[in-house]
Amino acid sequence: MFGERLVIPSSFRKRCLHHLHRGHPGMQRMKAIARSYVYWPSLDVDIVAHVSSCHHCAAVAKSPPRSAPLSWPKPTYPWQRVHIDYAGPIEGEYFLLSVDAYSKWVEIVKTKSTTAFTTINMLRSLFARLGMPETLVSDNGPQFASAEFDKFCLENGVNHITTAPYHPQSNGQAERFVDTFKRSVKKIREGKGAIQEALDIFLITYRTTPNPATPEGKSPSEAMFGRKIRTSLDLLCPSTVPAVESTIEAKIHR
Repeated sequence: MFGERLVIPSSFRKRCLHHLHRGHPGMQRMKAIARSYVYWPSLDVDIVAHVSSCHHCAAVAKSPPRSAPLSWPKPTYPWQRVHIDYAGPIEGEYFLLSVDAYSKWVEIVKTKSTTAFTTINMLRSLFARLGMPETLVSDNGPQFASAEFDKFCLENGVNHITTAPYHPQSNGQAERFVDTFKRSVKKIREGKGAIQEALDIFLITYRTTPNPATPEGKSPSEAMFGRKIRTSLDLLCPSTVPAVESTIEAKIHR
């Protein structure tokens, strides 16, 4: 025995490997299983060799990437490059997501229509609040690939970039956030609440949570606006503001 594991003699190791690989687990899983039961000095090396030589595993293995993925250049200020995408349908409604590449600040607009006309109206309202980005990145959805949408971007000085067809990972910033949004809203709504309530809870939580992908690991609100957004958690910290205000009010009433 080696601790709680059985030491396998060399004559039985090949047979043991076949048994461990009966369910065709991956390399790492097979190592984890083996380490729970058996031991010999070259155990990990033998497992790698065994799995690599398995024709069944090779037949269904994922294809290696054709080339190393290229990262988007890092923006230097907020709202410089914005990634957009649609999520849904969720209960018959769609959600237009806009993610700022610099601050990770996100805007989400609920809609029942995803046409180019509706998309332009939502973005026009968004840009009226936060300004025109230099670059807007989207997939090749019909609303984004339309001549109407191109005209809107051109008139507003926005460089619209569409990702390569059949390669949604090119717009990974928005694609990842769509998944985050769906899972988070589902967890928040578990057993209660309307979808709008869940959306609002998700947004204030996400916007005020420190993000390792933002400059200095700040929250999206700090990276976007240079200040924290006040939440109910701030009630945990004592504040002198109410006391000052009450003092001023008392002097006024005198």
